[in-house]
Amino acid sequence: MTLHSFTRSLLIVSLAKWTEQGGIGKTTIAASLVHDHEVRSSFEKIVWVSLGQDPNLRTLADSIHYQLTKQGLAEDIKDERDALDAIRDAAKDKKVLLVLDDVWNPSHEKPLNCIDPNGASRLLVTTRIRGLLKNAQEVSMGVLSEDEALAMLLKYAKVESLDEASVEYCRANEVVSLCGKLPLTIAIAGGMVASLFQGFTEEIVETLKTDLGKEMRDESGITIEERIIASSIKQ
Repeated sequence: MTLHSFTRSLLIVSLAKWTEQGGIGKTTIAASLVHDHEVRSSFEKIVWVSLGQDPNLRTLADSIHYQLTKQGLAEDIKDERDALDAIRDAAKDKKVLLVLDDVWNPSHEKPLNCIDPNGASRLLVTTRIRGLLKNAQEVSMGVLSEDEALAMLLKYAKVESLDEASVEYCRANEVVSLCGKLPLTIAIAGGMVASLFQGFTEEIVETLKTDLGKEMRDESGITIEERIIASSIKQ
């Protein structure tokens, strides 16, 4: 199933209990999805903004406009309605994938949704709230069993086995817990272990205690959100 198979919008709902503490699954899956080659080749622009519980909608609309046009909103645009009109104009006649990450309130979606429902553009929303958007197709993220999650983690970490009495085994289980036993998040964490950390070190555990969406940074200090925005501007 591709993003274009959805009529207008897709809602990714993370149901694992750890998401109540800020979790990483839904954002990580959205980031992985927009980095997929097939997805990127299907859209002219991929636009990403993160909301949270108390977003500044004017600032976010400005970011959307900048990602679409390389220019911010005009200074005289103060009203939410005028800002929405401006970002809709900017998205007009473009194939856009708009990602609204970590949405808590359905009233926050409408002022930022510049997607033409009759065009080829699509809206991707991540949230921890079921039924947040009435007209969206919803995908809930399931979890693996403890044994399945650990086996998958070791596979992607390229580790054949661990001594159950070892510190590494305890850390691997902690990674499983931090990833919420979500398949894609487990796969990403395993890849990080293999390529960045050379094993189950304390550093990988500490890294996963932060939000992989907004706080996880690469060696250049760039976050996932910043990388996506920079990529969108280059398009």
